[in-house]
Amino acid sequence: MAGLGALKRTMSFTIILVFIIFLGLIFLLSAFYLDPVQGLVLAILGSAFIILFQYAIGPIIVRATSRLHYLAPGENRWLESKV
Repeated sequence: MAGLGALKRTMSFTIILVFIIFLGLIFLLSAFYLDPVQGLVLAILGSAFIILFQYAIGPIIVRATSRLHYLAPGENRWLESKV
């Protein structure tokens, strides 16, 4: 059974991989129109924006697709004592 450490490593690897992919794509597209330094700056900022945008809309997507039900205080005392 995988632990929390494995989950954190996998999440970190995925975030870094997505950042690198978008960094490369944006840099390649901007290399044709801008000089390399401007293209690299644009690629870094664009990649960071995409990662932050995904981070911001992630909870909304999870809530919409999983029919999430938030517990009211006192609804599950055992769970509240663990969290």
